[in-house]
Amino acid sequence: METENQQNHENSENIQSVIFCIFKTHLPAEYKVEEDVIELPTSLNEKALNENLVQLLQAQHDDEGPTKFQNMRFEFMIKSEFLRGTLRSHILKHDLMTEKTIEIWYTFSLQPPKEDKKAEEEDWVSCLTLLKPFEPSKCQPVIASLYNGSISVYSENLKHLYRHQVTDASIKAVGIQQNYLSGSANEYLVFTACEDETMRVGNLNYEVQKGKVNIGFTEIADCIGSESQLQCLDLNILQNNLVCVGNYKGDILVYSLTNKYLEEAPSVGGEGVGKKKVKLSKKQLDPITKISIHHDRVSNVYWKDSDRILSSSHDHHIKLYDTSKQAEVNDITCKDSAVTAMFPTRDFILSGHEDNTIKTWDLREKAPAKVFKSHTSWISSIKGLETDSNIFLTTSYDHTVKIWDMRSTFPLFTLKTHHDKVLCGIWNGSASVISGGSDNQIVSHLFNGQ
Repeated sequence: METENQQNHENSENIQSVIFCIFKTHLPAEYKVEEDVIELPTSLNEKALNENLVQLLQAQHDDEGPTKFQNMRFEFMIKSEFLRGTLRSHILKHDLMTEKTIEIWYTFSLQPPKEDKKAEEEDWVSCLTLLKPFEPSKCQPVIASLYNGSISVYSENLKHLYRHQVTDASIKAVGIQQNYLSGSANEYLVFTACEDETMRVGNLNYEVQKGKVNIGFTEIADCIGSESQLQCLDLNILQNNLVCVGNYKGDILVYSLTNKYLEEAPSVGGEGVGKKKVKLSKKQLDPITKISIHHDRVSNVYWKDSDRILSSSHDHHIKLYDTSKQAEVNDITCKDSAVTAMFPTRDFILSGHEDNTIKTWDLREKAPAKVFKSHTSWISSIKGLETDSNIFLTTSYDHTVKIWDMRSTFPLFTLKTHHDKVLCGIWNGSASVISGGSDNQIVSHLFNGQ
C-alpha cells in the first residue's frame, strides 16, 4: 500500500512548473491591478510574489511615480488561506487543480506592532479588562487584577490612576459593567473572582471633571458558596443581573444581583483588608445555581447567550450547559491535553492547551477544525478581535504574546517584551494590545497602518 509520503511525492511531481493566476483584491482602486490571467512559476514564495505584484502596480500606475509601491508589503490568500511558503507547497497542501486558473487575493500586510507604554505593578497581573465597552477606533481605561488581592485602574494611556485592596487573597479574574442597579453613567459594577472562594462585587465611581479623573470604590456584596478557589468569571450582557464563576474543583456557580435580591440578602460586617482597616457593611449572596459538570479546574466560562454557559476545564472538556433546561447540551472532548484557555468567536470556539497548542472547534464536530502551533509553553489566555472574527491573540507561559489570523496556522506576530509568564491579554481598540504577567508588568503595543 502506498505511504502518504509516496503519494505526496507523486502529487508534487505532477504539479506544473508554472500556473495561470489572476490577482484580486478588495483594496481601493489605486492598489488594484488589471484582472488579467498571468503565468507564474510555482516556485515563487510570498516575497517573490510580492515583488511580482509591485512590478505590476508600478507598470499600471506609472504616472504616480516609480517609488510609490516599491516598499509596500502584501499578504496573499488562496482558497481562504494565507500563502506560507511556495505556490507549489500551497497547491499540494490544498490539492488544487493547476489546469484551472487560480485566484490569488491580496491585501496589505500588517506592520509589526511596536511597544508603546509599560507600567510596573506590585504583584503578578492575573487579568485585564476595559472599563467601558470596546470601541474600534478608541482606547478605553483599563482595570487590572493582581495576585496581591488588589485592583488597579489605568487611563487610556496606561497611566496609573487608582488602587483598591479588595481582599488579602489572590484575584484570578475581573469583570466590569455599567451599574444597572444605580443607573448612573459614572458608576460601574466590578466583579472579582478570588482564591478565598468568594466573588466580590463593588461599585466603582469614575468621573472626569475639567480634565481631572475622580475615582471612588464601595464594596457591595460577597458572593459565597463556592467551597473552592475561584478561577474565572463572565457577565451575562443579555441579562445584566446574572454572573457565572468557575472554580478549582470544577463547579460553575451562577449569582443574581438585582435590587430585590440584594435587599433580601443578609448584611455582613468586618474589619477590612490590607492597610486600610475600615468597618465594612455589605451583602452576602448565595448562588442561585450550582453546576457540577467538570471534574477538574474550570479555566474559562462564557455566556453564549442569555441562558447557555460555555465552559472549559483541565479535565480536557469544553461543555455547553443550558440553565433554562438545567442540562448539559454539548460536550467536546480534547483528548490530548487540558484546556487552559478558551474564547468563543462568532463561528468557532478557540481553545488553548497545556501542550502549547491552540485549536478551533465547531460545536457540531468532535475533532478540531484547525490546530495552531508556535508557543513553547502552555496557553494562558485567548482573546478575539471584535472587529475582525479572523484575528485573535494568545498569551503563554513562554513569555510571549502572539497575534494570529484564522486563515493561517502561522502567527502574524510574536511580541517578546515580557520577562516571565504572560497571564493575560486584551484588545484595547483594533490597533492596541495590552498584556500582563508574572513579571509584574503591563505592556501595551500599537499597530501602525501601511
